[in-house]
Amino acid sequence: MPKSKKEQSGEFDLLDPEVVGAVPNLRDPDGPGKPIHDAFALRQQLQNARKKVLAELNTTSGPGDFGSKIKFNAADDAAAVLAGVDAETLTAAVEESRRGSLLRQLRALEHALPIAEDKPRQLEFQIIPQICETLRPIAQDVVQCVLDACENLLVMLRTEAQFHELLRQKGVRADLRPGYMRPSPQAYAWLAGDIHRPPLSTFIKDRREAAGLDADAEKGK
Repeated sequence: MPKSKKEQSGEFDLLDPEVVGAVPNLRDPDGPGKPIHDAFALRQQLQNARKKVLAELNTTSGPGDFGSKIKFNAADDAAAVLAGVDAETLTAAVEESRRGSLLRQLRALEHALPIAEDKPRQLEFQIIPQICETLRPIAQDVVQCVLDACENLLVMLRTEAQFHELLRQKGVRADLRPGYMRPSPQAYAWLAGDIHRPPLSTFIKDRREAAGLDADAEKGK
């Protein structure tokens, strides 16, 4: 698979090429996201058709309704339009006038548009979770690497905190130490948390649970 320009520029140079290749490109109109792209295209098509009908209605005279002889079901017409039928094929009988045909098309389009506007989102809610499930093992490996690094950092932070406490107990005053030998607000926030974020230990625990790493480890026993 040829690399994209972003991949070639090194934006994903920290990721294994197999990981980069395993993630499907939903932005590719011919890829796994094709139903979503098709839904967006249909929505745009119906919006354009509605604008065209409204523009012609503004310059077309004739009866304001279909009269009593002919009744059209807007819901049925909308279903046909959503299935790919060209709205221009929805016409009234000759005696009902061109305006009658336009009104039929407008009603069909206005019934169809709310459905068409919601369809891409519905498809995203269907397709993206399925893709995420297939990527679960890869994502878990990435999260595990991050948590391993966080746990190592936590050990080092606790080691540094013990060193600072040792200095304090030995009478080496913090206000007379070089800056790098004093407790830093950032390190303290990682250890104890603050009003903006939990401590690093809580982040590790919550992230592990969210990724299902503990549950998978239990299954493997």
